[in-house]
Amino acid sequence: MFACILLSVALVQHASIGSGLSDGLALVYQSAGVAQAPWVYDSVRVVEREGFERCLRIARRNQPVRETCVRDNTLFERTDTGQYRAARPIGPGMRLEVITASGQVMVYETGSSASRSIAGAVDVWFLPTTITTRGKDGVPVRRLREEYAPALLTALRGEFEEPDGEGGWRKVREFSLSEIRPLREDRSPSVANPGGATPRAPR
Repeated sequence: MFACILLSVALVQHASIGSGLSDGLALVYQSAGVAQAPWVYDSVRVVEREGFERCLRIARRNQPVRETCVRDNTLFERTDTGQYRAARPIGPGMRLEVITASGQVMVYETGSSASRSIAGAVDVWFLPTTITTRGKDGVPVRRLREEYAPALLTALRGEFEEPDGEGGWRKVREFSLSEIRPLREDRSPSVANPGGATPRAPR
């Protein structure tokens, strides 16, 4: 019960980035009505980095450790060379272009914030975000429309789309977060600092 209460507090509007994550937490997604393997977080740690409002070092099971920071409503990811690259906007009405290693351009555009209940138990603040990927020639090649939750540093749901050849888009895949499993009773609660600043699609 204590863990569930902490989780609810962490996911209210304006929660800090990653404040809904903690050691042992699991996120369960569904795609086409089929439950996917849970995302299990083995370690979530706040780290201090000069020039950023908040940084987290996150170890997700069977995934590389990643470090994410926030400044001016923009998320930054630490690269293999130790540099910090702007990754996506997390404020309402923002736009950001990110150039990939292959030369493609990912255009992030956010809407107005809202909240959604997960499994009827926890209300999570999110930003509707559209991510359009353009080729080197500037032509759109795919699009993701998602509900990004900064408190979880991932999306609550999303739809992948591709051009339909007639100037529009067609959906090719969708996903949704169906369950947030709190800490097991045999582990100590460790929600990362639920107070503070403002709250990827599944990889």
